[in-house]
Amino acid sequence: MPRFQRGAHSKTERLRVGRLKALFDSYVHRAGGSSADREAHFAALQYVDDLAFHAPEQFLEFLEFAIASQGSSADIQALGSGPLNYALARHPDLVIDRIEDLARRHGDLRKLITQVSEEALRPDVWRRLRDLVGR
Repeated sequence: MPRFQRGAHSKTERLRVGRLKALFDSYVHRAGGSSADREAHFAALQYVDDLAFHAPEQFLEFLEFAIASQGSSADIQALGSGPLNYALARHPDLVIDRIEDLARRHGDLRKLITQVSEEALRPDVWRRLRDLVGR
């Protein structure tokens, strides 16, 4: 079970979970909000992309939180074709094992994997992803 689902016992853990929740809430922003909400949404999109490029462990933590948050598939669909693709392309050795583990536990991640593009990935990483989704 992910750390954030066991209950945030320490103040540090509660702060970490609170930051993940705030980022997720901004990431899945709904249309019709205020201009500040839209700005926060676009900032969250950029931040998650930056995590995928430069901080893959933090991106994976966000990805796991997003999947476990029971958001709709539409809420997290963009993670597959964007940040997940970036993380797999730039940091395959750091990311692929954890992605395989998460995908076995979360069907929603297998759906996201179908959004990943083969073009920027190493052939071995692409084969492992295809094996996860049964293609």
